[in-house]
Amino acid sequence: MAKQTVAQWATSEDAVPEAFKPQVTVYDEASGKRVATVFQAEAIPLIAAAPEMLAALEGVIHHNDALKEKYKLSPSLIRQVEAAISKAKGN
Repeated sequence: MAKQTVAQWATSEDAVPEAFKPQVTVYDEASGKRVATVFQAEAIPLIAAAPEMLAALEGVIHHNDALKEKYKLSPSLIRQVEAAISKAKGN
């Protein structure tokens, strides 16, 4: 699996023929490269937000590790966050 892009992703309906809508291209704003073509309208915001969500989850783990024991998040929540990070990175 390709390495996860950490730049922001955006969407565009440019150059999509009317017959293929709601097809939307998700692209990396920094490089302009296409990341995905999405055909299900409900999935577009989720896919476009993926890099920010991954960064936020990694931040949760980083900051949780720095907290004193009584302030840490529950182990089951941390396992869920770690599993989501792992899945997003293709592990």
